[in-house]
Amino acid sequence: MSRPPRGTVHFVGPDGVGKSTVGDAFLGRLADANVDVVRTHWRPNWSGSDKGGPIVTDPHGETARPLVPSIAKVAILFGQFLAVGRLRLGPRAKEGVVVGERVWQDQLVDPLRYRVHPGAVPLARVLSRFLPAPDLFVLLYGDPQAIHDRKPELPVEEIEAQLTSWRRELTHVKGPVLALDTVETAPADCAQRILDALADASGDWRVAPVTPDRLTVHVDRAGDLAATSVYKPLRPRAKVVAPISRALLRLGFARKAAPPIDELDDLLDQLPVEVEGTAVLTMQAERRYGGHARHILGLSRDGELQAVVKVGPMTDDGLANEIDVLDRLHRTSVANVLPRLLWHGEHKGRRVLCIDALRNAEPSSSAHDGDHLVDAIVRLQGLDTPMIHGDFAPWNVLRRAGALALIDLEDARPERQPLFDLAHYLIGEGELLELLEPADVVRQLTAPGSLGRRVLDQLGLDDDPVALVLDYLDRAETILDQQDTFRRQVRHALGESRRKPS
Repeated sequence: MSRPPRGTVHFVGPDGVGKSTVGDAFLGRLADANVDVVRTHWRPNWSGSDKGGPIVTDPHGETARPLVPSIAKVAILFGQFLAVGRLRLGPRAKEGVVVGERVWQDQLVDPLRYRVHPGAVPLARVLSRFLPAPDLFVLLYGDPQAIHDRKPELPVEEIEAQLTSWRRELTHVKGPVLALDTVETAPADCAQRILDALADASGDWRVAPVTPDRLTVHVDRAGDLAATSVYKPLRPRAKVVAPISRALLRLGFARKAAPPIDELDDLLDQLPVEVEGTAVLTMQAERRYGGHARHILGLSRDGELQAVVKVGPMTDDGLANEIDVLDRLHRTSVANVLPRLLWHGEHKGRRVLCIDALRNAEPSSSAHDGDHLVDAIVRLQGLDTPMIHGDFAPWNVLRRAGALALIDLEDARPERQPLFDLAHYLIGEGELLELLEPADVVRQLTAPGSLGRRVLDQLGLDDDPVALVLDYLDRAETILDQQDTFRRQVRHALGESRRKPS
C-alpha cells in the first residue's frame, strides 16, 4: 500500500454471508500495515471497543415492539449513532480505519431481528440520510443455498429476500458500494479488494458544503482547517456562511472528491514550504483567466496559514503580470507593503506563483485605515515609474500589525493617475460592501482634507480631483452589472456640470 488506509467501511449482508470471516481477514491486512482499527457491532459506543453482544441463534425469535415504542427506540438509537459517529468515530477514521458490522441500515432490511415495527421503518430510512456516511459499503453476497448451509439460522427464502433488499437499499446510500461474492471468492482476496476500494473511495479531499457562487473550496483530509483562512469573506452573508462551512467540514458534513489539481503532490514538493494542510479555492472559468479555472491554494502548518499559491493556465495573463510586478517591485521602496515572493515557475503546463502568507491579516477599511491607504497610494505613485494597483480594494489591501499589505497585483500597471486606486477602493466599499453612500465616496475623494486631497498634497500635485475621479469612472471596468447604478449616482454627486472633464 502506498499509504496507510484511512476511512470507514461498513460490512453488510444476511447472516452466514461471511461478514465476520471477511472482516477478520481485512483487519489482519490492516494489522500488517500497523493501521489503527476500531471495530463496531450494531450500536457504536464511546469507548470505541467492540462490545459485540450475545450470539444470536434465532434472529426472528422475538416479536416486534408496538409502533410507538419502536419509533421511540429508533429515535434514541439515531441520537446515539449520530453523536458517536460524528464525535468519536469520525476523528478515529481520519487516523485509521473504522469497521462497522451490523450498521444502521440492517434494521431497514431485517426489522424483525431488531424488533422494529414495520411502521417505524420509513422513519429509520429517512433518518439514515443524516448519519455519517462510510467511505465504503461492502455488500457480501453469494448463492443463498450455500449461505444457508454455512449458517442455517435463516431459511433460503429469507436470505434471498434480504439480498434483494440490500441491493435496493444500497442504491440510495451516499458513496461507493463494493459487492463481493463470498462463496466464490476467498476471504484473503476479498480483503485485498476491500483495501483497494477503500484507497479509491476514501480520497484525501472534501468539498466545503457551503460556498459563494462561482467558488468551490476543496480541503484535504489532514484536518488542518487553518488552510481555509486563505478565503476572507467580506459581505455580511459570506461572513456568516464561512464559519458555518468550516464547522460542517470539521464535523464531516462534506462530500468526498478527487484532488482538485492533477499531480498536486508533485507541485507541493517543488515549493519551499513545509505543508501539513491544504485548501484549494477554485474560481469559475472566466475570460480574464484565459478561459480556464483559477486555483488559489492555502498551505498551512501548525494551525497557521503559511503560504498562498496561485495556479492558472499559461494563457492567464493576469497571473503572469502579477509575477512580473512582484518581481520588479520587490526591488523598490514599496517592497515592505508586498507579500514575499517565495517561488514562481511552470508546473505541468501551468503557471504557478507562491507567496508568503500574511498571517493574522484582515481586510482594511477607509474608516480605520485612511492614513495607511494614502501612504500606500503615494508610494506607488511616487515610484520613478508611477504605478496603480488596478484592483485596490478592501479584500486586496490587508491590515496587519498596524500596517497595510497589498495583494493580488494582477491588474497593476505603470500609470500616473493618483486617484484611480482610491476611487476604486471607495466605490468598492460603497457598492459591494454597502458601507458608503455615493455622496460619502465623493466627499472622501474631493472635499478639503479628504483622503483624495491628501494623496494629491503628498505627491505635490494640483490636479483637479473631480476630473481624476471622472477619468476613473470612464475607464474602470465594472465589477458587477449593478455597480453601473452606483457609479451613475457618484457621477451625479460630482455634479452634472463636471460629467466630462474639459
